[in-house]
Amino acid sequence: MSIQKPNAPRALWPLMSIFLWLLFSACAGKEAEIQASLNAYTEQGACNGYLYVSQASELLYDSAFQKGSQNFARLSKEDRLDLASLSKLFTEVAILRMADAQLIELDAKVMDYRPGFKAVKAGQITIRQLLEMRSGLARELNPEFQFQALPLDSNGLLGPYLDNLESLPMQAEPGTKEEYSNLAYWLLGAVLEAVGQANLDKVLDQWIFEDLEMHSSGWREGRSSLKKGYVLKREQWSKDPKDYSCRYASGGFYSSVTDLAKLAKALHGDHFLSAESKAFLQKQDALSIYGSLPSSSHLIMLDWRAELTIIMLQNLALEDLNRIPRFVTECRNALDLASAERPKRKVVLNSLERLADTVPMESAMKEWLIALRKGNPKDIFQILAKHSEAGSFNPDDPTWQALADLNRDYPDWKALGYRWINEEEPGGLELWLQMNDHSKMALLWIPSETNPNRIGNLFIRPDDMEWMGEKY
Repeated sequence: MSIQKPNAPRALWPLMSIFLWLLFSACAGKEAEIQASLNAYTEQGACNGYLYVSQASELLYDSAFQKGSQNFARLSKEDRLDLASLSKLFTEVAILRMADAQLIELDAKVMDYRPGFKAVKAGQITIRQLLEMRSGLARELNPEFQFQALPLDSNGLLGPYLDNLESLPMQAEPGTKEEYSNLAYWLLGAVLEAVGQANLDKVLDQWIFEDLEMHSSGWREGRSSLKKGYVLKREQWSKDPKDYSCRYASGGFYSSVTDLAKLAKALHGDHFLSAESKAFLQKQDALSIYGSLPSSSHLIMLDWRAELTIIMLQNLALEDLNRIPRFVTECRNALDLASAERPKRKVVLNSLERLADTVPMESAMKEWLIALRKGNPKDIFQILAKHSEAGSFNPDDPTWQALADLNRDYPDWKALGYRWINEEEPGGLELWLQMNDHSKMALLWIPSETNPNRIGNLFIRPDDMEWMGEKY
């Protein structure tokens, strides 16, 4: 016996056709707008990546893009790439999943899960403080050896090595100050090992990858199939031979666009995390994580209110990382999200008088602010270059002249103060300028991955003003 579904009344067919046509037209229009933004992005310099954009259940963009060397191999949605700091999302989600299973308490201490932990002061740090970047730990265990092989035991565990360290470098008392720290996520990795009773490959499989069928993600296992990134040496692009699994739970994982899209869908939904864990993850309207390595420039942005996901993976380092947040702004404009009513963000700034000569980046900021006030583009570049890694900035970049021109365009501008950004990415030292009664600008120095006392990149965030021919 066959069962036939009732057909739609013939009178409704034209209406259904119109609805489907309008829906298709709207999707096509959004895709075209995103493509236009991406075209502008690729015109700004070499790139090789994959872009995925979705809103609610609607897929808006899903394609590779590239410009530059003929040596670039075009990326696919399934290609496995080093994630850099996007790895932190995996670490945090695994912790929250264990908390949902009542295996971890966010207010418990590291020592509660690793009783043999010898660094007594660091052992008192809570899981919540580690997640919120309020641990007081230094940025790195050893800045000079960030990319050396990890001292893992025979089971692939780093926890036993961390247990035996007599002390860990601290910048502040736990809970008293927000300070971006990769080392904090190493301790979270050690907690995951202890609670999961396995290395991070197995822990991530059990608590994230298996449930979401993320078959192209991991840590050390399966690395032979990774798509290598590109580094620029002597004006030539070549493949980067380094194994970045040494960045452990702060930046050593890999994944694909396909797998990240699965995770994003789960985090937007109501079944993967408990309501309490979702509230913890969604403390801000949007979660933006940037990842940067010598051969990687990535972004994942989850806008909770708009149900928007933007994933951009690139297997090369951009000369100007500002390109990514500029693209996100243009993409949001294309989707008509920038005009949505959003609560004003409260930013607490420190007085400029508190910039400390004993803190290298703060001392450099004082020097750079003087150059900004004088308005000499050469000085603005040279002071920045003096305190950054060699080759980080291009002397011919028009940004230096644009910064100097602020004195012409906004003759009454003043510096409001500074802050350290630690709970979001990109993090670093940010200077705020008041341009006039309604316009502001934030200048963010991102610490170098290889030496956190030096500048790795500069992000410029205009607010309610025109900057370099664009309105913000």
